[in-house]
Amino acid sequence: MSDLDTYDDAAALEHFYTLALQAALVRTEEASAKAYEAMLEVQALLVAHDRARFEDVLETLPNSFYDLYVADLINEIDFNALFYFIDHHSILGLLADDHYTYVKHQLQVKGGDAPAAYDFICGLEHFMQGSPELALPYFTKIDSELGEYFLGMCYYQLKDYEHAKRLLQALFESLLSLQQDYEEFQTHETYGYLLYDLSHYALEANVILEDYKEAERTAQLILQEFSLEQLAALSRNNTTAIEEITDFEVFVNNYTTALIKLRKYKEAKALLEESIRLNPEASLIQRRLQNSADQLERQLFADAILAPILHKEKAYGVKEFLKGKRFARADKLEELLALQIEAGIPVFGEPLAIYEDEYGYGRQYKVPGVTGLIDLVLIDQTAALLYAVVLKPDSRGVAIYEQIKKYTQRLEQLTGKTVKGILCIQQPKEALLAKVKADDTISLFTYHLEFKELG
Repeated sequence: MSDLDTYDDAAALEHFYTLALQAALVRTEEASAKAYEAMLEVQALLVAHDRARFEDVLETLPNSFYDLYVADLINEIDFNALFYFIDHHSILGLLADDHYTYVKHQLQVKGGDAPAAYDFICGLEHFMQGSPELALPYFTKIDSELGEYFLGMCYYQLKDYEHAKRLLQALFESLLSLQQDYEEFQTHETYGYLLYDLSHYALEANVILEDYKEAERTAQLILQEFSLEQLAALSRNNTTAIEEITDFEVFVNNYTTALIKLRKYKEAKALLEESIRLNPEASLIQRRLQNSADQLERQLFADAILAPILHKEKAYGVKEFLKGKRFARADKLEELLALQIEAGIPVFGEPLAIYEDEYGYGRQYKVPGVTGLIDLVLIDQTAALLYAVVLKPDSRGVAIYEQIKKYTQRLEQLTGKTVKGILCIQQPKEALLAKVKADDTISLFTYHLEFKELG
């Protein structure tokens, strides 16, 4: 892959953004097709290097653009599931709630003609809602690498490590073999992340099941694919701020556990010393070295080594859903606000009521002539003032500001009333904050849940 700063890549990216802007403005199938084709040319760059801007632009595109995405998604899930991992998983995770809902609905309504895609989206919903037992029947029916991966992840979450090991390790080795046969996969960044993710689960399942010989073999396969230096670097990129132990420390701990149980003490010590050189801040590895200084070659240490440490559950291709709290859906927040209003509790600092007119009730309110639904339309009855409220349980940029301006302007034309906008977003981006500060017709709120002890 060429560098983003070279002329060709930069020009190709700007070409896509130009066509995407045109598609967002004119909202025709022809414009969407041109933007979609341009996106395919630079998709890896968009996801890997221009993610924030790409996410904002995706939010503005019309359904005709996502119809093309759904068609490709169905084709790849049904006929070449491996390319779902490479091409589409990261885009699915970037979609705004309304576009994700549209894509999901399209996949579900096409279930008769595209059973694998239908089963995948149903299984994924259950999986991300923390119900792997309900997801299992759907993933079982998908006869491909995609089904094997998520089936293995379901077993992993259910702590059925025997089945998880069988599926995930077999898939890991199959993909390693495939990589050797196809040069494209040898340098493909996304394919590498898939192998990286799979390798952690395969190693730890063997350690948990006390199959230390197989754990050692798996670790050696991993180190044939990734050097210790590469594992340390990947871990830094793949670890969130709230994680106390990195993926790299997990790998080193579990490999060391296998070596010690096999009484390969010198190999274990060499692994720990090299690992701490690569990652001096790794407190877990530091403790392993300190504890082993005087005991490493004693039989006692084989029994004293700590138990395996589990890889953080970040199923490949759906990590972005967790990060964005995709299934902490806006409708739950909407329902909570509606209940407060019905109970006479002020919301957003005002005594408001849910608005209703000939166009509809003020929940999921459709404004004629504007794409999308307003989560809530509220009225301050004392001032004859309306509020268009948009709720987003994730991070948002300036695209949502443009959307709410369309809502408020059209609602004013429709009702003849003064309309202000309220954005309620868990993690507003800096660009959005700046926009709202300069506009006294739009208010921006964030939210959190709080529990207080009484008495």
